[in-house]
Amino acid sequence: MYSVMMMMYGMTTSSSLMMEGLFLVATIILYIVVAFCVRYIFTAVTFKFQDVVRDDDAHVGFGTIYQNFKQIRKLQLIRLWLWTGLFMFLWQIVPDIIASFFSGSLAFIAVLVRLIAVGIMIWKGVEYSQSLFLYREEQPKFLGQSLRHALTASRRFMGGRKWNYIWMMIVVIVPLILWSAIWGGITYFGVYTWIPAIIYIAPIILILGIWAYLPVMFIAGPVYYEMNKENVDLDKAFTKTFLPEEKLIQQNLPAINRKKVSVNNVAEEKVADEKQSTDEAPDKK
Repeated sequence: MYSVMMMMYGMTTSSSLMMEGLFLVATIILYIVVAFCVRYIFTAVTFKFQDVVRDDDAHVGFGTIYQNFKQIRKLQLIRLWLWTGLFMFLWQIVPDIIASFFSGSLAFIAVLVRLIAVGIMIWKGVEYSQSLFLYREEQPKFLGQSLRHALTASRRFMGGRKWNYIWMMIVVIVPLILWSAIWGGITYFGVYTWIPAIIYIAPIILILGIWAYLPVMFIAGPVYYEMNKENVDLDKAFTKTFLPEEKLIQQNLPAINRKKVSVNNVAEEKVADEKQSTDEAPDKK
């Protein structure tokens, strides 16, 4: 926008503005690609830790994580993330619109509404937290189906279990927050007093501690899912979600192919009836 203003005053050219626009588009594309790659790696690591929870002989390593990274269905995961983002956005947009109507002396109402929105976002995030594991559990059934069913199943899965999940996440995250606060404060003290030993050593200790604690964070979700899966009927969680195979095929086929399928079905039924009549003939004799 600054470049547009400069062009209006004749202080820049349209070609330079176009180059900056292309640079902005390239930056956005690069950001999206990197974000998806990070999510894919996170998913591959999570699935590998789930394998460790299920099988004591499994182990986590760069090779096994890379194998999981290659095997995950990336387009399906994108659809799952887009559905999650859409639902979270819809739950957030209404409080934001309500909060925008209050200003001045009523600004405290806007703050209150936004705090309620944060609570709603946390609550819905907990409800959708098991969608990734439920998608993996029923992955073959998602072929040609909507990935929003994983969110529906997760919401049903978490019925009566939300507070347990929240307490588990608090127990897992609090040590990380304390570690970061302690060594972050020490680093700040070193910079403030200009002590080189603290400036260089404290951040290294902070990073190593976070790196060592990552397995705890990655394994918490799979452990919670596997422990609660035994008490949940997964078929009931997916009730009235997946379309029947016959209906799914008929919907995906063009009109001409539908007629062909129906004609073939009629022909197959006739052949089956004729075969049944021939099999019953000797019995009647």
